[in-house]
Amino acid sequence: MRFPTCLAALSFLALASASHAQTVINLSDYLHAPAGQADCDSNPPFMESIFCGNYGFGHDCPGNFSSNLIRFSDTPPFAHGIGMHPPNGGVKSLRFDLDSIRDATGREPVSFQARVGIDIPSGGGANGAHFITALDDVVSNTTSVANGSVPSVPLTIPVTGTRFLKLSTQATGTFQANHACWADAKVILGPECPHPVLGFQPRSANACPHSTVQFSTIGSYWGTFTYQWRLDGTPISLAQNDTAQSATLNIFDVSEANRGTYDCIVSNSCGDTITSPAVLNICASDFNCDGTTDFFDYLDFVAVFATGDSTADFNSDGVVDFFDYLDFLAVFSGGC
Repeated sequence: MRFPTCLAALSFLALASASHAQTVINLSDYLHAPAGQADCDSNPPFMESIFCGNYGFGHDCPGNFSSNLIRFSDTPPFAHGIGMHPPNGGVKSLRFDLDSIRDATGREPVSFQARVGIDIPSGGGANGAHFITALDDVVSNTTSVANGSVPSVPLTIPVTGTRFLKLSTQATGTFQANHACWADAKVILGPECPHPVLGFQPRSANACPHSTVQFSTIGSYWGTFTYQWRLDGTPISLAQNDTAQSATLNIFDVSEANRGTYDCIVSNSCGDTITSPAVLNICASDFNCDGTTDFFDYLDFVAVFATGDSTADFNSDGVVDFFDYLDFLAVFSGGC
């Protein structure tokens, strides 16, 4: 029987209300069906059934010989687990939204742990199965179990920074894997209120005068993020650069004043994470920005200098004069 969506959400909130003290989330707690029964319903907002069908999913192993506890040939019974009953050669999948766990617990999911195998509550065998773990729809592990006489296999899979954890079971052979089990399936949580995890780091760059440079990072997991870019350890003000408090720092019309080491302080309500440093090198003698310093740079500078164009203000004093020519020659003779 399907639970109303509001009741499912309330049951999750009740589970989450005490979860700030938790360090383990048992994924079987998210299923509708009680132990010994099966269900095809999804349970928003934290779990969805990708494919269901006969028997569906249960807190133990759905099938004709379901028990209240999962048992393998080499282990004592497990109180928590997920049973799946994939059809002949077919696949059944459950996908869990780890962002919902983050929001409810204030903790970062660190790893997924389980023990996979074929449950044998009646002592009988079952057809084999492939147990497939995917992170953000990318398969990270496939473990195959031949039948009920084969020992179960322990799994530990890092999930830090992952949004979706998908568990799939595919029957092998010609019969249904009616006792395929993810026993003791759980997510291990990290410290309460984690500092930001960085999706990527800024990269060092080489630039020529008057070009545009970007440095980027992104905060992920967990919460709302703020950004503060720094040059040589000093915060860049919004008056200096209106992108100084954004995920991407844009530097337009690059000059010698922009040379240095950049990093960004990424913050959430729990604390700060500082990116790795990114160095901006400026090749002032590469006047035409073609990546090399050669006689064409000299000719191009002389051409704009002769017209008094502002790009010939090499020393950035606001005036195009002979001192700009001398300064350019000094840099040009030294190369990049």
